[in-house]
Amino acid sequence: PTTVVAKLEPNQRQINLLVIVLRIQANPQKTREGHEIHSFKVADRTGSVTLNVWNTTGKLISPGDILRLQNCITQVFKNELCVKPGRNGIVTKVGEFIMDFKEEPDMSIFTPSMESISNTNKRPTQLMS
Repeated sequence: PTTVVAKLEPNQRQINLLVIVLRIQANPQKTREGHEIHSFKVADRTGSVTLNVWNTTGKLISPGDILRLQNCITQVFKNELCVKPGRNGIVTKVGEFIMDFKEEPDMSIFTPSMESISNTNKRPTQLMS
């Protein structure tokens, strides 16, 4: 089943989304291990969220792409709720440009309710491949 962006919370697993890429958030960040993390603002008909993807996958994504995200996880990273492909995650481009979406609510904006959910996670909140 596909989840809508407005229902995302920290520490969810096996999330499937259908989103359109609105924009590139920033230049790729380098990890200590030399990996690149690419960040995008993505949205569906219910809201928007930050998507983080690694290395080559991030280089292939452009604004306007419609993506099917499978087996993703959510986490709080740098005080933002983010979505990223999990270990067996799949990012598939399924179209371009034509998709209904809303930028608000922006689910990436950190709220006090997210903090309590995020603190239930036993591991530190960091991006891992």
